Amino acid sequence: MFDFTSLPSSVAGPLHEIVLTDRYNKFTFTGFLNEERLCTVLNKKLTELEKSTDVNNIELETIIRLYEQFQEEPEWKEEVHLRIDWLQRLYKAKAEVGLVDTKDKLKQLRELVAPVQTCPLKNQLLAEFYSLEASIPEEATSKEPTEFELLMENAMNEVGDVFINLGKAGREYVITEVLRQEGDQATTAHARTLVALVEQRVLTLLQVSDRREMIAELDQLPLSVFSSLQEVKKERVADTLIQEKGWTGLFSLERRITQISKSIDREERENYEKEHVIDLPDGKAAATIDLRYNPID
Repeated sequence: MFDFTSLPSSVAGPLHEIVLTDRYNKFTFTGFLNEERLCTVLNKKLTELEKSTDVNNIELETIIRLYEQFQEEPEWKEEVHLRIDWLQRLYKAKAEVGLVDTKDKLKQLRELVAPVQTCPLKNQLLAEFYSLEASIPEEATSKEPTEFELLMENAMNEVGDVFINLGKAGREYVITEVLRQEGDQATTAHARTLVALVEQRVLTLLQVSDRREMIAELDQLPLSVFSSLQEVKKERVADTLIQEKGWTGLFSLERRITQISKSIDREERENYEKEHVIDLPDGKAAATIDLRYNPID
């Protein structure tokens, strides 16, 4: 018979008898939900609200709190976010429709609910808008457009696709800069010239191979996504752009930066889960143990 007493071993003792005077122990646990199941629950709740013509802000707030528990970013999370936005738009319009006294305010409410999918509450609001439109008198005077608004509209019409394709941030940058440089003498011709300069700067980035130079150039362009990134992330985005190339203008460059940024976020989340997350039958769990040396003086 084998003698187990000959094997190396240790003796367990009661935990309360162990004096942990030289260590600080910290145990943390982060729970991960079954997000696919959570999405099913949220979709059911959203469907019930979408079928009703009543405003239920309490239930919508509950849905939003549940939605905020998502950790990942799958396609169905984006759909839930979109449906929440639709309900928020409808509820806002429902609250303000009784205060409408001008056609401009009515137009704003129409634009607010326009992106929302067809549902009973939207149909009800559209009917109220139609009734209000007939009862609101025409304004005696209309608001004069600002220089910015006027030049923007003219540039959209006269400069055309090359201006439109800059994207919102790019268009606003061009109009603001032209007005700064030319003042009340600003024309769409000035806007066209600046558009060409901006797009040329974007294309010259295809030749950049140095990270610092790439970041410096990107920081000077009207790229709202890039300007909001932290420095470490800017470096990773710049490295990827240097390797991949492929953009054709300001708008496509910003779209590529957005894609790279999301890819970095996804990679970091996956790496974290590989190190800290344990798959469980009903979801995932993450646990960390933090042991620190705490010497006694």
